[in-house]
Amino acid sequence: MNVIQKHEKVKIISLILGLSSFLFYLYFLCPGIGFGDTAILIDNIQRTVINSEVNTHPFTILMGKIFLMLPFGELAYRANLLSTFFASLSLMVFFLSLYFLHGRLFISLLSTLSLAFSYSFFWHSTIVENYNISSFITSLSLLFYVLLEKTRKDRYLYILFSLFGLGILNHVQMAFIGPGIGFIFLYYLFQKKEKFRFFLNCLLGFMIGLLPYLLIFFKDVIERKAFFLVLKNAFMGAFGGVFFSQSLAVAIYEFILLYLFQFPNLFLFLVPFGLIVYFKKKDYRMAYAAGLIHFFLNSFFFAFYGTWDKFAFLLQSYILLCFYASFALIYIEEKFIRYRFGIYTLILFSLLSGLYFYKWVHISSQKPGTIWHFRYNNDYSKNLYDQAKYIILPYKRDFTEVEEYCKLVFEKLPKGSVILEDDSRTYYPLADYYQKYYQKRRDIQVLLMNSWGIQNWGLNSDSVVNEIKNSVKRKKAFFLPVLNNPYLPIIKEITKDNHFYFEKFSLSPTRWIYEVKYKNQQTATEKNDKMMDLELKDVSNSKDLYFTRQFMQSFGDTWEFSDQIFASGKPGSSIEFLIERKEDAKESIRIAFSTAPDFSRIDVYWNELRILENMDLYSTEVKRKLEIFDNINIRKGRNILKLIIKDKNPKSGGYKLGIDAIYF
Repeated sequence: MNVIQKHEKVKIISLILGLSSFLFYLYFLCPGIGFGDTAILIDNIQRTVINSEVNTHPFTILMGKIFLMLPFGELAYRANLLSTFFASLSLMVFFLSLYFLHGRLFISLLSTLSLAFSYSFFWHSTIVENYNISSFITSLSLLFYVLLEKTRKDRYLYILFSLFGLGILNHVQMAFIGPGIGFIFLYYLFQKKEKFRFFLNCLLGFMIGLLPYLLIFFKDVIERKAFFLVLKNAFMGAFGGVFFSQSLAVAIYEFILLYLFQFPNLFLFLVPFGLIVYFKKKDYRMAYAAGLIHFFLNSFFFAFYGTWDKFAFLLQSYILLCFYASFALIYIEEKFIRYRFGIYTLILFSLLSGLYFYKWVHISSQKPGTIWHFRYNNDYSKNLYDQAKYIILPYKRDFTEVEEYCKLVFEKLPKGSVILEDDSRTYYPLADYYQKYYQKRRDIQVLLMNSWGIQNWGLNSDSVVNEIKNSVKRKKAFFLPVLNNPYLPIIKEITKDNHFYFEKFSLSPTRWIYEVKYKNQQTATEKNDKMMDLELKDVSNSKDLYFTRQFMQSFGDTWEFSDQIFASGKPGSSIEFLIERKEDAKESIRIAFSTAPDFSRIDVYWNELRILENMDLYSTEVKRKLEIFDNINIRKGRNILKLIIKDKNPKSGGYKLGIDAIYF
């Protein structure tokens, strides 16, 4: 208690530390879009997607809304600031927890710097993600563990229970805080005379923190009418297959490798030494056992997690390791008084010089035969962008590779092209960022390849083969980013009859993709002049409306080429299609719309003349609907078909529409 009362000025030092770290990460902040996960999260924030699904992160979504309202910078830059801000808060709180624990200013600063420079923490401070909000919650838990030990005031345990509940609102991973808090609860419960009252207060604290998540969870249950399905999605979603998907040998190997990557400095040795010192201090073992329980549960579970970004899920474990490393510094100060200044100088220098380690790994990984090439090579993306640079370097000030690639795709691809991407590359930056929010080349169709084998996620190999054949029939250019995994089954299938082949398509002197070519192009089916299948390239204008190509195979075989144009907006939103004809005429036309439970009422215009008012596209099932229009004046050259969302049927769940084709 004396440390807390006596050194109020340390709180000012923590504010200076927070501001300094914010400016530091701001300097190294990624200037724009990063990988696919960045675009997904920005899109979810923009659309305020809040549900209980494991990858939604409602807390991050709500905080992100604030940063996207900033009046400067590109959308991605504003979103990236979210991570920088919460990284700074985390370091402030982490520093205070160490100072209130040890009462040593320099040791607290040095341990905090070890966290600030550690790979995973630094990495997630320069690009938008949910993990540094979880870091903030983890740091707060450490602070309240310390305050609880120093003051023995029950209110800090109640706050810890609230943190437990609130953490789940950001990521279900934060549930690993709970067992440690429960351990402390049991330890204190046996010492209380009024056990029931103490239990109720702890329960109330937990329920206050968990309440926002519970409201979201039960809203999903009511809407989907499937409790166990919502529960499954809340805890594993589509990623259940990667839980414990790695062998024990691989899990141990990767855990050790990632640990080495976290601390390419003297803290590599201080962490295990600090744990030994910690275990020998009887007055600390019980008080901070909760953090150790958190560490072991989080580390054990995610050591077997089969994803490339395992280091993100292990970030909470690394924070706890930095906390325990501080005990080694206390030991050095007590046992090596004469040499401590030199030792601290050496440790500080190792933190700074360790940053060059990542640059060396990046350079080394590009050379076949080197120790890092097998793990961080660019073999499957070297013609697109430097993926290894994004993964290896925690500082992203100069990372513009994805932006440059997307820009070249939009500049070079011909009108109405189709490009196949997978979620390990740039589908989301292309489609859900630049096309959706910056209106870049909406005529280009970006297809998502299901490279992870996850149900209802992108197209499988057979669907892609059909898309390539349909593109040939439509005389549309079709592109692949690379010819290796995961596209090998497609390439094998499409080339087995020797009619298709793949040709390099240059984007720049150093970047290229591959175009699918048909050897006997003259035999491709010509487009029927009596039918026009509407495509993205036919959209000439839109207002307050998001539109995309939607595949309709699951709803039947009545849609032309098994797809339609799907649009979502609000009353007053509109979309226009450019219809080019070879001669003047006055004839009947048929327009194929779709009806669905969340579709709206629309007005239909042909060349600024309203030809149908208040057409209701609502139906209880998804169906195709043909509407006949007689005596339509068709101009030679350009004609405009315009659809305006007017309102909706009271039974409808949204302001959406679908349109497939026009028959003349």
